[in-house]
Amino acid sequence: MKLAIVDNQDIFREGLHRLVEAENDIEVIASQNLFSKLDKEHMKQMDLLLIDIDLLIEERSLINESVFSDNTDIRIVALSSEINEEDTMQAVLAGCHGLLLKEMSYKHFIQAVRMIHEQGAYIHPQLLHYVVTDYRKLSKNKNKLLNNGLNSMTNNICTKREHEILQLLVNGHDNVGIAKELKISEKTVKNHLTNIFRKLNVKDRTQAAVLAIRNDWVTL
Repeated sequence: MKLAIVDNQDIFREGLHRLVEAENDIEVIASQNLFSKLDKEHMKQMDLLLIDIDLLIEERSLINESVFSDNTDIRIVALSSEINEEDTMQAVLAGCHGLLLKEMSYKHFIQAVRMIHEQGAYIHPQLLHYVVTDYRKLSKNKNKLLNNGLNSMTNNICTKREHEILQLLVNGHDNVGIAKELKISEKTVKNHLTNIFRKLNVKDRTQAAVLAIRNDWVTL
């Protein structure tokens, strides 16, 4: 297994690098403080990318272009310093295959890494309940929409422009990126998002994106 570590905390990154290098079946091919510093050769070789959740969010567009757009087999593992819902849902929306806590014991950490590599996914148990809770909320929203006969989002709920914005949101674009793609103002994007949240009966972009994915309203 070949992996890259991206974290802006030098002590954590270098310490993890040394621990992982001691494993007979794992090779650390890159260790950087930014994803953008990984070269193309690293991208071609690595099986797993371990990256700090804040850097994942900060460089999400570049990661989408470099990893997901090329249909690579790279699995992304987000690393979080704390237990919170925002990090969990950001990791899920970014397409991560795993979400691990930095405070985990190394034994459990490396077991989780191997599980992601072999089985495809792992979310730390202390974070998993956020995913379940959000899924339950979205299931209720979905039932409300179906009960109202609104099971076709494109035709019955959102306008064509709102659908375009929802697709870009799921693709990982922030408001600035959406505005640039559609050649509209950021203020207009915010207004459209407000309308989307109201129509889908959701509170934020995370719930809107997950609801759209669950109902196949967007392409991945």
